Order: sequence, then structure tokens, then C-alpha cells
Amino acid sequence: NSEDAHRAFVNRAFQHFVKQPPAAFGPETLDQLTKSFAETGYNIRQLLIDIAVLSATDALHSNEKVASDG
Repeated sequence: NSEDAHRAFVNRAFQHFVKQPPAAFGPETLDQLTKSFAETGYNIRQLLIDIAVLSATDALHSNEKVASDG
């Protein structure tokens, strides 16, 4: 039950599925995902859902900002 191991797992999962480091989505992203992972009893399926939702909604916000700037 090493917090470092859990954090490393979340980091690797994020990088594998999103192809970017969690820090690209904000400095608190890895901490938030690691905390959520622990709160769900280390449910990997829920972690992957959280990663997908976070990356999709962040991309949505980025596209909206680009559209409004242009």
C-alpha cells in the first residue's frame, strides 16, 4: 500500500492513455487523480474513466478558448 507506487501507477496510466504527462493538464492533476484512485478503493476502471473525462473536458475547454481568441 505504497502511496508512491499508487502515484506512479496513476502517472503511467495517464501518460499511456493520454500520451501526455498529467502536468500538461495542470500542476494538481496527478494529486487529484491519485487521491480519487485511493478514495475509490484503487478501482482501475474508475481511474481510467476519470482520466478520460479529465482529458476530454480539458481539450474541450482549450478548443473553446482558441475559438474565442480567433
